Amino acid sequence: MEQKGIHILIVSDDPLLVEHVSDALAPHDDFLIEGVVSNLDSAITKVKEVPVDIVLVGERLEGQEERLRQLAVEAPLATVIALCPRTDARSAQKALLAGARAFVPVPFDNDELCTTIRDVYEVEAERRARMAQSPEALIPSSPAQQGGQVFVFLSPKGGTGRSVLAANLAIALRQVTGREVLLIEARHTVGDLDTMLNLVPSSTLADLGPDASDVDVGFLRTILLQHSSGIQVLLAPPTNDDERSPDPESFDHVLQIAQEMFDYIVIDVGPLYDSYASVALQHADQLLLVITPETTALQRALLFLDAARQHGFPLERVRLVINRANARGGIAYEEIEGRLMMQDPFLIPDDISLITYSVNEGVPFMISHPKSAAAAAVVDMARKLTGHNGQGVAIPINGKPWQRLSQRLKGLLLIG
Repeated sequence: MEQKGIHILIVSDDPLLVEHVSDALAPHDDFLIEGVVSNLDSAITKVKEVPVDIVLVGERLEGQEERLRQLAVEAPLATVIALCPRTDARSAQKALLAGARAFVPVPFDNDELCTTIRDVYEVEAERRARMAQSPEALIPSSPAQQGGQVFVFLSPKGGTGRSVLAANLAIALRQVTGREVLLIEARHTVGDLDTMLNLVPSSTLADLGPDASDVDVGFLRTILLQHSSGIQVLLAPPTNDDERSPDPESFDHVLQIAQEMFDYIVIDVGPLYDSYASVALQHADQLLLVITPETTALQRALLFLDAARQHGFPLERVRLVINRANARGGIAYEEIEGRLMMQDPFLIPDDISLITYSVNEGVPFMISHPKSAAAAAVVDMARKLTGHNGQGVAIPINGKPWQRLSQRLKGLLLIG
């Protein structure tokens, strides 16, 4: 009978490291060491014989991608944690690129190792449990919904610039095609698009009501906000978990109506646990997965793509967007491509000063700096997504900077 606990396999040819790991785990009853092997080939054989939850790998993982993939096939429930030299940050980065879920610097503190093992195990167990409860959440209708094309921006990690890119792509679509474009902030929590677009949130998702199943084209038009660029916007509620927000079924209906009204719909999805996220994925013609060139963002992207593969989301609809792609010290985009097994990503150059200016002014860089490298990259994205090579539509900037800032502050204060 299988013992309860976290089943661990140690992979290392260093006797001192093996001894240190074993001594660290020994006092804890929930850690069950299933064996010690010297290399990944032996680990692949071992996981066929015994149950394994965590594989602690002290072997260098650079160049071991194929063996790790084979290990994942033979033991899909096992999670790799790399043991990397504390003085070699590049080694940790390589380990994550090769498929490890986390790393522990060596030499390590015993508590640090044990905490990392438990944290990784609990996160993986919770993720699998959630996916088992609702495996259909990631599976969109097939074929994609009829009507306007839907581009969903999603990021498994915060701070990637997802909302900034969503807003600027919506404007680029309008500029490049001259067609009708809707930008939706799909979340139950307070968003940022009103600030980024200098809009007063006079109406939001909450104004649709919890049961929006009878919303029609005419009523939806009264809720949408017009932006100076020519796009229309549906903002997130003004307060967190607003009880007036549509339920998921009603939000699905709203998206169907929107597809009848607009040629292109850009959806900025909030946290993955938000019920609107799964509804948006059901409608996605293209899922734009936004990451930055750092190990934490890469880890989260790997987890999301693993879940998507397991539950049948068509990965041909996923396009990778690497924001700040040329950031100093970042992971090279070729390495990210290889690890995520996704080709031809959209690369957005690093320009933190431009983004800061754009957000503070409430003027997207597609308008304030249309000749910038970032704007050129977003225009390229719009053209590739639509297959359109039009000359674009000129968009004026209305008012002086201080007037725009004043209007934005009024929006934040909900006055005027």
